[in-house]
Amino acid sequence: MFKRLFEPISIGSITLKNRIIMPAISTNLAPLGTISQRMIDYHVARAKGGAGLIIFQSGLPIILASDSTLNADISVEELKSLAEPVKAAGAKIGIQFVHTGAQGIADFAGKELVAPSPIPCRISNKIPRALTIKEIARLSRQFTNSAQRAKNAGFDLVEIHGAHGYLISEFLSGYSNKRKDSYGGTYENMARFPCEIISQIKSKLGQDFTVGIRINGDDFAPGGITIEDAKSVVPYLIEAGADYISVSAGAYGALKTTIPPMMEKRGVYTALAEKIKKIAKVPVVTAGRINNPELAEEILEKGLADIIAMGRALIADPELPNKTKQKDLQNIRKCIACNQGCIDRINKTILPGKDDGKDSYVTCLVNPRAGRETELLLKPAKVKKKVLIAGGGPAGMEAARIAAQRGHTVTLLEKSDKLGGQLNLAAKIPFKKEIQEEIDYLSYQLKRKKVDTVLGKKADIKTINKLSPDVIIIATGSIPIVPDTGNNTIKTATAWDVLGDKADTNNNILIVGGGSVGLETAYYLVCREKKVTIVEQLKNFAMDMGPISRFYLRERLNAMGVTLMKLTKFIKTSDQGAIVEKNGKKNFIPGINTIVWAVGTTSDKTLADELKGKYEFFTIGDADKPENALSAIEQAHRIALAI
Repeated sequence: MFKRLFEPISIGSITLKNRIIMPAISTNLAPLGTISQRMIDYHVARAKGGAGLIIFQSGLPIILASDSTLNADISVEELKSLAEPVKAAGAKIGIQFVHTGAQGIADFAGKELVAPSPIPCRISNKIPRALTIKEIARLSRQFTNSAQRAKNAGFDLVEIHGAHGYLISEFLSGYSNKRKDSYGGTYENMARFPCEIISQIKSKLGQDFTVGIRINGDDFAPGGITIEDAKSVVPYLIEAGADYISVSAGAYGALKTTIPPMMEKRGVYTALAEKIKKIAKVPVVTAGRINNPELAEEILEKGLADIIAMGRALIADPELPNKTKQKDLQNIRKCIACNQGCIDRINKTILPGKDDGKDSYVTCLVNPRAGRETELLLKPAKVKKKVLIAGGGPAGMEAARIAAQRGHTVTLLEKSDKLGGQLNLAAKIPFKKEIQEEIDYLSYQLKRKKVDTVLGKKADIKTINKLSPDVIIIATGSIPIVPDTGNNTIKTATAWDVLGDKADTNNNILIVGGGSVGLETAYYLVCREKKVTIVEQLKNFAMDMGPISRFYLRERLNAMGVTLMKLTKFIKTSDQGAIVEKNGKKNFIPGINTIVWAVGTTSDKTLADELKGKYEFFTIGDADKPENALSAIEQAHRIALAI
């Protein structure tokens, strides 16, 4: 089992101890281009966890748009502060270089946007200036000089970022490269720029210094790179000296994202890697929703790729390689591809490198310690206490897990007959079934840590007095808001009742509330052959979701025929339908026979009010403030560390 996954492999002159790598992922752990201790701790944790190679995030040969650079302001010694501990922890270390091209943030750098041709950026619609041949040559030298400093700092390899619509990817794409000189027109010419970078690095640093390149197998964008285009340029890249080809896909503004969410299947881009592997004479890396070792091993066994990039999987559980090798699979905390803690948080920042201490740097819904490896150190409790957890949702389960791991005696009371809370409802939605794996993980941890878990038992004052705990953590969740419809003859339900199969709905449904709950409930209902209309008062739908997941969900709902009405207020129902208001004008929606409320929840403060002045207690998750699972699990983790 997992024989191929832990088989060493050579890339260029270096040998990886296994086939699992941590690819370059933006983290915002490096404020304005410095190497922070938080960044070092983050990478070292994944090296200690057993990954064969750690590729440091997007180092730029010039400042343009990233949270880490390899410019003259960063010394070789500073870079060593990252490379040395990672290598000491047992992994090889590489660094990825990227020039963002037309997708850059010019205002941040005080520079204009540049690209192979003046084609508007798909995201901003800004028109970049076409690079001159002299500028292309200068960029090649900057890549090479940065590679030299990386080598001097102890990095084992460099990777050129030629994917995701950035500058080198723009050169490789017929959509963005309209040049008539030696850098455009033919596949050989379009590949010339990255080939020159690779060959110059090899020439200056030695043919034995490992250089890889990441490319798109498909842009999934009109006129963009296709798999046939990718197959056509790969031979030139290998001839120039590329020691491996890392295959990704997608671009900003494209039909598929560079960071596939849970709506995409696991291993979504591996078919592209397989096609590149058939023509490549060097190892091929695959990525894209490979979040468990079983899938990784299957890909290797079938010969679809040679190396597995497990980025978000290693954010979720840095110890995944070690646990896999020890066959401790049930103890792996799996990435659910929600993107909430990683790319969604990073996308909230206006300027790359900004670290406001709250929501700009990488973390993870299922792993609050990600990005906070030192801050959230788990230490044995100085005083062992009897801890009672009221509520078995994600916050309550996480609090119980951490409190028990620290040595407290923990009892968890859950009023329903199952653990998981609202995660159970989320897991009902077809594309969110993997959330069940987080419930399973937490349930396993409670058994493993010998938490006394009592189902079907509400935490009331009588029960609490009998148990006589030293401290109580209240995780009793929240209560859905139910407005007045103005009509008693029409069926009504909350989204939570619908997802919990507690509501009897008719076939023509109006969902009031177009946040994530409303849209996901609509998806659930349409899959059950219901006709659905959604009204939302705001100008956009699902603004509590990240842009990637929101884009995918909107596309699916549109394709399924869901009617989405923004800037629209629900007024009341009648026997024949529903009345809504938009732009001050009332409109009638005929045929509506069920109203589903998705307008939020209020915290259940009942137990907290009863316990005031009687016990020491903490309130967490929705019981404290209705937000999301990311916030709830982090808060629970922190509170349990503080007891």
